[in-house]
Amino acid sequence: MFKRIVAFSLFLFTALVFLPSAQAQQRNVMLVLDASNSMWGQIDGKNKIVIARDVVRDVLGDIPADMSLGVIAYGHRSEGDCGDIETVIPVGPVDRQRYMSVIDAIKPKGKTPLTEAVRRAAEELRYSDVPSTVILVSDGIETCNADPCRLAADLEAAGVDFTVHVVGFDVSAEEAASFSCLADRTGGQFFQARNAGELTDALDTAVREVAATEPEPAPEPAPEPAQTGPNLKLSAVPTEGAEVLSSGPYWVIYEADADQNGKRKEVKRSGSPVATLEVAPGRYWVEVSYKQAKQAREIEVPEGAVADEVFVLGAGRLTAVAVPAEGAEPLEDAYWTLYGSEKDMQGKRQEIARSGSAKGDFFVPAGTYWLEGKYKSASGGKEVTVAAGKLTEETLVLGAGILVISATATEGGEPLDDMHFTVYEAAADLSGKRKDVTRSGRDVAEFGLPAGKYLVVARSGQAEVSTEVEVVANQRTERTIVMEVGALKLSTQVAGLSGAIPDVGFRYEIESGSQDMSGKRKKITATARQEPVLRLPAGSYRVIARLGSQNVIAEADVSVPAGQLSEITIEQQAGFVRFAVDGDPEERIRWEINDAAGKQIGATTRQDVSYVLAPGDYEARLIVGDKTATRAFTVASGQTLEIGMAPAQ
Repeated sequence: MFKRIVAFSLFLFTALVFLPSAQAQQRNVMLVLDASNSMWGQIDGKNKIVIARDVVRDVLGDIPADMSLGVIAYGHRSEGDCGDIETVIPVGPVDRQRYMSVIDAIKPKGKTPLTEAVRRAAEELRYSDVPSTVILVSDGIETCNADPCRLAADLEAAGVDFTVHVVGFDVSAEEAASFSCLADRTGGQFFQARNAGELTDALDTAVREVAATEPEPAPEPAPEPAQTGPNLKLSAVPTEGAEVLSSGPYWVIYEADADQNGKRKEVKRSGSPVATLEVAPGRYWVEVSYKQAKQAREIEVPEGAVADEVFVLGAGRLTAVAVPAEGAEPLEDAYWTLYGSEKDMQGKRQEIARSGSAKGDFFVPAGTYWLEGKYKSASGGKEVTVAAGKLTEETLVLGAGILVISATATEGGEPLDDMHFTVYEAAADLSGKRKDVTRSGRDVAEFGLPAGKYLVVARSGQAEVSTEVEVVANQRTERTIVMEVGALKLSTQVAGLSGAIPDVGFRYEIESGSQDMSGKRKKITATARQEPVLRLPAGSYRVIARLGSQNVIAEADVSVPAGQLSEITIEQQAGFVRFAVDGDPEERIRWEINDAAGKQIGATTRQDVSYVLAPGDYEARLIVGDKTATRAFTVASGQTLEIGMAPAQ
């Protein structure tokens, strides 16, 4: 099952399946599921939301009885609503069929308000008196102008005691840093996987990390008469002669002999730094792990004596901070990746560990590594050497500054919402293209960038403005872009119609107000919404409005002032006609509708069909087999007609 779990579901599986079973205390888990529009993206040709449903379906069959599960979804009901967060399943006992009927109905649509969704999950869990966990599954960054890194501190100050585990799938290091802090600052774990190979490695780590946080197991059954008490003591040291580690090590004891598949049967496990256990005398295989350091060997527990085994991990501790410039204060939102020092034939290094804490903290086997630090879009790296039993402290100078970008419709106006900013390198290549550095969908975007010059492109609806900026190391640069943009709200009314317009198709096409030298207008945008609100650069435009898909068309010239909402109602001349066949013809039928000039306006093989037609005279032709019946009719604006015809005899 593990190998077919996609990467973004990694922690979901481990958090649910490896929670303690019936003897452990009750605990509540709230799954926060990303249902934003990006979940329609594909992995190996399959939509991520489809993969998510399949994984949850498998996992629900393995949930222990002592766990209650709830589900919160966001971005699944509307396209641009940052408040689109819903508890689709309250925390409670799992009913697999009912849960899946709800989850299968989730359709990704909108934004990514992951911060507020986690806040809501924490608030719902705070009223329980059992351990509570939030599992956030997201394939993208926060897009609703909220700070996930501040959320953990806010909830802690409010007395909300919970743990957040974060699963990031197919996200960049910068994106991961933007919300992995939720896990780091609440005692949870962050997992990122980009392909199937990394998923396998991450799963092994996740199992050990989750198991290490499990509640103390229930007491062992009463010992056999021959056993008189604990007879095995396990401890670990980073190097020979060093003090015993007082926190961190996790132990798994197996039978000494492996089966024909090379696997050993597990006997016991312990999360105590110094494990004191009672086992039957004999040989065992013991594995100890602490972060990235592992050690394993065979031991023997003698009859009537205590085996005191010390494992030498041969490891040291590495800590790192990132600064924007020499002598500056450390950055609070750094993200760290530790690699092996050697490159493979493709020039890539093997990833060893990651950390989303401002101060990177690793415990690894002694050796040489490549340490890479990243702050938003600024990064740097250096080779480091870790000695067994020693603390190695590193400072990475990123040469970075902060760029804060916002936009207004007019000079001195309020910041615009629904913005999108793209930062490019200022210098273009030989083909005239610039490298895309980073992007943001926040209304006020904050970028961490290497010192240098950049081109920032701001987009709001159909308006696009660019400006050059320079970022200085250890300085904050703020820039407001004046978009000179306005909004156009369109609606339609039908002359002579009393009541609402029937359920028909709408289409608005926006073209430039002026024509080029050949008499053509530039196409700006189009929409099929009934009452769209479009953002456009200030100026004049031609609106072409269509009602239905036949011959109802109206045009209007409009002016859009900067910083204002212009509301335009297009008046259409249209009638609504329904055609139906009397009886039940045995042969295939065909309708053809022609105007007074003989031009075909519509044709269909459906027995019942409705058309929206411009006022005028028409002829309806009903063709059944080789016989044709005709009927002339007239359409007036606002009129509703029912035309029934019998096949010709």
